[in-house]
Amino acid sequence: MDLDGTLIKMKFDIFQVKKRVSEVAKQHGFELRENESIQDFLDRASHLLPPHEFAKLREEIQNILRNEDRKSAEQAEATPGIADVLEKLKTLGFKLVVATNSHREAVEEALKKTGLDKYFEHVYTRDDVEKMKPRPDILLKIAEDMRIPISSIVYVGDSVNDLRAAREAGARFIAVAWGLHSAEKFMENGATEIAHNPSELLNHLGVHLTKVVPDTSTIINGTLTQLVEQGLLDGCEVILPAAAIDELQAQASQKREPGFVGLNELKKVRSIAEQHRLNIRIVGERPSLEDIKLARKGRIDAIIREAAKRENAVLITSDYVQSLVAEAEGVQVRYFPPKELPTQLSFERYFTEDTLSLHFKEGVPLMAKRGKPGQFQLVKIGEQPLTAEELNNLIKEVTEYARVKPEANIEIVRAGAFVAQIGNYRIAVARPPFSSGLEVTIVRPIVKLRIEDYKLPPKLLERLEKKAEGILIAGPPGSGKSTFAASLAEFYSRMGKIVKTLESPRDLQVGPDITQYGPLEGDFEKTAEILLLVRPDYTVFDEIRRDRDFQVFSDMRLAGIGMIGVVHASEAVSAIQRFIGRVELGMVPHIIDTVIFLDAGRIAKVYNLSMTVRVPTGMSEEDLSRPLVEVRDFLTDELEYEIYTFGEENVIIPVKKLHDEVRSETRELREKIVEALRSFDENVQVEMVSRKKAIVKVDREVLPKIIGRRGENIARLEKELGVSLDVEPRIASIGVEVPFEVRESGNSLRLELGEKMAGKTVAVYAGEKFLFSATVGRKGVITVRKNSEHGRALVRAIYAEIPLKVLQTG
Repeated sequence: MDLDGTLIKMKFDIFQVKKRVSEVAKQHGFELRENESIQDFLDRASHLLPPHEFAKLREEIQNILRNEDRKSAEQAEATPGIADVLEKLKTLGFKLVVATNSHREAVEEALKKTGLDKYFEHVYTRDDVEKMKPRPDILLKIAEDMRIPISSIVYVGDSVNDLRAAREAGARFIAVAWGLHSAEKFMENGATEIAHNPSELLNHLGVHLTKVVPDTSTIINGTLTQLVEQGLLDGCEVILPAAAIDELQAQASQKREPGFVGLNELKKVRSIAEQHRLNIRIVGERPSLEDIKLARKGRIDAIIREAAKRENAVLITSDYVQSLVAEAEGVQVRYFPPKELPTQLSFERYFTEDTLSLHFKEGVPLMAKRGKPGQFQLVKIGEQPLTAEELNNLIKEVTEYARVKPEANIEIVRAGAFVAQIGNYRIAVARPPFSSGLEVTIVRPIVKLRIEDYKLPPKLLERLEKKAEGILIAGPPGSGKSTFAASLAEFYSRMGKIVKTLESPRDLQVGPDITQYGPLEGDFEKTAEILLLVRPDYTVFDEIRRDRDFQVFSDMRLAGIGMIGVVHASEAVSAIQRFIGRVELGMVPHIIDTVIFLDAGRIAKVYNLSMTVRVPTGMSEEDLSRPLVEVRDFLTDELEYEIYTFGEENVIIPVKKLHDEVRSETRELREKIVEALRSFDENVQVEMVSRKKAIVKVDREVLPKIIGRRGENIARLEKELGVSLDVEPRIASIGVEVPFEVRESGNSLRLELGEKMAGKTVAVYAGEKFLFSATVGRKGVITVRKNSEHGRALVRAIYAEIPLKVLQTG
């Protein structure tokens, strides 16, 4: 046991001592750093000073400590209640030893003055070792001298230096909260056993526990089982409140992991009860419906406290709030902080540099997916099938880490499944009946890249820097979407943008300057409400799955926040299609402006989306114009898809594929049209719009011959070739513009040019677009039926307020 602050109040002024040591250090060219122990300082100085100068420094510091020890020993007082504790421990056969940094002469004087010297078999001071605490030398010497394993030593102390010494030595440590450092300070430094008063030391050492009531926290985390196995509850009466068992049953019935773990722990305690002479008794009534509804508000915990008070038993808990409430209510309580977990998880030994995931399944050997993006292979690790016990132990380890470690969280909990995130590891657990067998899948990202590692084309990099604000990252599972999203998030962060993420689970590998948000109260809509107040420049949504996720993404983008969404898709266009039907078609380009498709870790396709109004590809009639979304290859600007409403359905037309098919199918037809019109103009030009329509450009002088009187020639040609022909002059707008008036006459439109133009050939234009050629009638009038192709073109131009003009061409 430590002396000053633990057993005795010696009024040792450590702050004054450090001030003097700091002055001595400066004389030797050093400074005592803030929060640096004296021994840490001496260790540092020993590496930098010549041996003779270091010996002088060390002696000067020892003199300062010796003088302060002597003064404080004269005022020593025993810690209230400590003598009773030492008496009971000595009676029970405990071997008591003092291990202190104080000088021997002062220690012996203080122990004698307080009457505590009679309890201790040995006293070890700084005079017995070369290095003081926090170095473990003094504890290792005790173990060596007494010929006992260091693990059998329990060291009790009041400072973090005591904790460090015990930890480095490998001894068990019990912190006392009445000395130099508080319970909070010890918990910050990882202490797992803390006594708030001397009598609690007896509890920690297994003394006085004759009747206990465990709450659900100590059952689930295995503390109850551990106490029984260590023999600290031998001959004890273990009282189990019915409410606690019902709570575990309810959780297990809902396929929640803590329920299974807790019930398995109780089963284990039952199996060793006889061996440890336990009397297990279930007390209390089953919780009512109202109790169950209020369970999350602490009602079950209150029932457990009431049982401990009624039975005059010690409540054992690993819930700090529960222990505080019990103390406030006057219930005997012993708080067991969650045990310190190993620094490495058991499954980490199976992860190599190229391991993406581990697959544990009951009755099947362990499998690992190894390789690199696009080239993964499933590898068997061992031949022995996994047992349910092995998987349950793994699940228990995961839940303990997720409950205790600050970098770990249970992200998703469902009936029969849960997902935890521990550091870089995403752990998915599934149980029957949800899955056919007990299964644990652990996934870890194998690479972390910067945006520069993707070697993006300058055009795309400029787009991301300046214009892209509705980005969709798509690809099949394992294609590197999340890795690219993380690199893009850090890219924007380095540009000075405020970047946040929406994730469930939160597994993106991003820097500490990027805050990762999960669903608030299980709902991303509530998270979005907070983010709109935070006003980030960009938000990464990884990944968009459900209808509400798409709605949240759309709402945030339309609110002006730059959005980066991650979606599963087998093709780039499929990612866009997932938005269609969930949002109005006309809003899609305002929500998504850039689609980046990844395959095997590389960028395979980039699309740009824009809205326009025109006749869809493959249609010929002008009155079929409509709003449509163009999907173009961003790097080549080639149109690949059109999305528009046809009837009542939204359709995606593969324009590039259609063009390729049209070119193939119409090549022969085009040659026939050229052959048929070559007699009129050897330089005829034919452009195939579709399988049923072609645009023909010829010399202006032959237009009347091709069209014929009242369109007889062109009608005959169209019938013979089976295709509609639009005949235009090869060189537009050549001729003399003549005045005219347009009049409506029943089902016809009359272009009145005057009798002087009778018999002349003219060309009619809407703006700069050629509509048709005609020969003016005897009365200087051209009559066009409204329901004819030329008539409909005139009507559309008039309604669109496009100016008409007539040019004399012959």
